Amino acid sequence: MTSTQKRKYKVLFAEDDLFFSRLTAQHLESDGGFEVHSVYDGESAWELFKKQEFDICLLDIAMPKLDGIELGHRIRTMDKLVYICYLTGLNSMAVKKDMMEKGGADDYYIKPFPKEELVLKLKGCINRVSQKNEYHRIVYKIGNYTFDRDKLTLKIDGIPSGISHTESRILRMLIEHAGSTISRESIMQEVWGRDVGRVLDVHIARLRNRLNKDPRVIIQSRKNEGYSLWMPDRN
Repeated sequence: MTSTQKRKYKVLFAEDDLFFSRLTAQHLESDGGFEVHSVYDGESAWELFKKQEFDICLLDIAMPKLDGIELGHRIRTMDKLVYICYLTGLNSMAVKKDMMEKGGADDYYIKPFPKEELVLKLKGCINRVSQKNEYHRIVYKIGNYTFDRDKLTLKIDGIPSGISHTESRILRMLIEHAGSTISRESIMQEVWGRDVGRVLDVHIARLRNRLNKDPRVIIQSRKNEGYSLWMPDRN
């Protein structure tokens, strides 16, 4: 790769519908410039993920050999930072909860959806990550925690832990408006570009769990309003 060439970001695409897989992969490659590695069952996807590094994982749920939720759980356990997005025809709240709580999802799309929208979403995600070296690293102090926005880490007592891109964006909004209430609508529009309902609550719960080692740091819910972050020296 020459200095003038951009790296192609690698996508692991696990989908057992051959026609849908080929059509979506074509859009991702031609319109998004991604390098797509398509597999057609969950077990093959898991074996490939263990052998290669990927920037994005696109996962169907109802797949042979290994379902997408379990696959996502294994991937998230192995890699805390890879971007996981589910593409599924299942639209129940129980499935959405499983995707977020067990499957490690950063986002999801319910089939059918515009392929162009998926391409734009993934390009935007990757652009934010790839641009992190173009400006100085920003580190926030949250009580006893240190939040490195670019490394996607929360550190306490010298021990870092990784957080997802989605959690990072939500936490940054809360920090930058510490002490003030941010509406649910504002967070969802900024992070997802649409109303994702209870999915936001799942991410807030994850952040609360990550920040529970310092009791002075509190993400407070305000009924019918939104969320606010309370932390030492800012409130």
